[in-house]
Amino acid sequence: MITIAALTIIVVTVYCIFCLIIGYYGYKRTKLEPVDYFLAGRTLGTFVLALTFIATYASAWTFLGAVGANYRIGISFHSCMITWNVLWPLMILALGTRLWVLGRRYGYITPSDMFADYYESEAIRVIACIIGIIALIPYMCIQLMGGGLAFEAATHGAIPYWVGSLYMTIVMCLYTLFGGLRAVAWTDVLQGVFFLGFLWTLVPWILLLSGGFAGAVAVNPQNFTAGRFPYGLWLGFVLTWGLSPLLPHMMQRCFMAKSPKVITRTAFLLLILSGWIQSVSVAIVGSCGTNIIPGLKGVEADKFIVLFVTKYSPVIGSVVTAGALAAGMSTLDSQLISASSLLTRDLYVRYARPRATPEEETRIGKIFVIIVTIIMYLLSLKALMPLVILGTAGAAICISSYIWPVIGCLFWPRPGKKAALGAMIAAAIASLLTFAIWRNPLGIHNCIWGYIAGGIVFLALAFTTSSPSPEKQKRFHGLISSAIYGVTLSSTNYYDP
Repeated sequence: MITIAALTIIVVTVYCIFCLIIGYYGYKRTKLEPVDYFLAGRTLGTFVLALTFIATYASAWTFLGAVGANYRIGISFHSCMITWNVLWPLMILALGTRLWVLGRRYGYITPSDMFADYYESEAIRVIACIIGIIALIPYMCIQLMGGGLAFEAATHGAIPYWVGSLYMTIVMCLYTLFGGLRAVAWTDVLQGVFFLGFLWTLVPWILLLSGGFAGAVAVNPQNFTAGRFPYGLWLGFVLTWGLSPLLPHMMQRCFMAKSPKVITRTAFLLLILSGWIQSVSVAIVGSCGTNIIPGLKGVEADKFIVLFVTKYSPVIGSVVTAGALAAGMSTLDSQLISASSLLTRDLYVRYARPRATPEEETRIGKIFVIIVTIIMYLLSLKALMPLVILGTAGAAICISSYIWPVIGCLFWPRPGKKAALGAMIAAAIASLLTFAIWRNPLGIHNCIWGYIAGGIVFLALAFTTSSPSPEKQKRFHGLISSAIYGVTLSSTNYYDP
């Protein structure tokens, strides 16, 4: 009789073969040039863009970590989660078209490209690149951690953590390496549909076994008490994940769209996919799960889905493992290609090989895919903490830093390079220190400290230092006003540096 470990390997392998086939077709369609490899030639339509957004956003963090957080904290975490899952599609509405207009006109591939051009500062390029990589590192690690945890739990330890994580690493690296962003986007469609569909398959099962929310309340009333998630952390999570379109791999998706209308339609579709389909299913599974498998603490709660199905249907446990891998790979592949583009475009080509041909730049990007993959796998083998904490802290460093130069590029012409650079550095230092050294002082999340420090510096320097040149303001803000509102700004609308 076939063992659970063998069945898990078979199911996951079949799933991974589908991913590799899609990656192969992406490889056949991808040209050896940076725009095609890193941005799929800026050709994504509404359906693919929406699914790659939601698949990139809803990661192993969602499938395992967010379920675990709802299990540990209960309804007050769900109120936080549904708030940010409605906010981030609205952020795409606010930012997406502006980013698309600038990216299409001036050929940007990375956020650092845009910042360096507008503020005429190579220092901003380098620091934005470094911050982006630092933010992506823990976020990428948790995807591999999620895959390893799922394998280990589903097979009762027959497949150890490091093997499951390695298996996921190899498959994801192969289709990303050869197929580029086009393969990533196409596999995201498969993986997004798969893991969201599986979550909703679990919902009626969980409700039936737990007796619904009424049954869960009777057994665990504390999980349905408001305020269990401290407000300083509640707000921090909202202001991190609700502003997640500021992360490098999310901003780059706005560069990939075929047209501004695609971005608008995508944002409204994401309000449904994220605000309802994702949020509600995760909340039900996590909150009601305490009545089915009680007593899970810390990282163990992140394994709830896998523990649940291996207890009640070991055969389905193999499908859950595939779902966890789908959730992880659909985010990790996007982060991997983004990290590669940052290292290739903003560091290697800019400073080591400024005369590199498009073909050489693309090949170097592939080398960085391999290097970053190896680093991420080795880091994923280190000591674990709850996925929801690790992922949020890393993302907060980047988001609280990027928001200030983005405001200057897209909305407010007054701040110049000193304001943008000073705010970026202040926010990064504050958010890093309040996570790594002094964890959430006064009970306030590290992203909020980053926003506060960066905001103070940004406003102070915006009014006391030079603005970008009127020509540069016209190239950015004039173009945005003309493209979005049909308004041509006169020279009197710009700030004179």
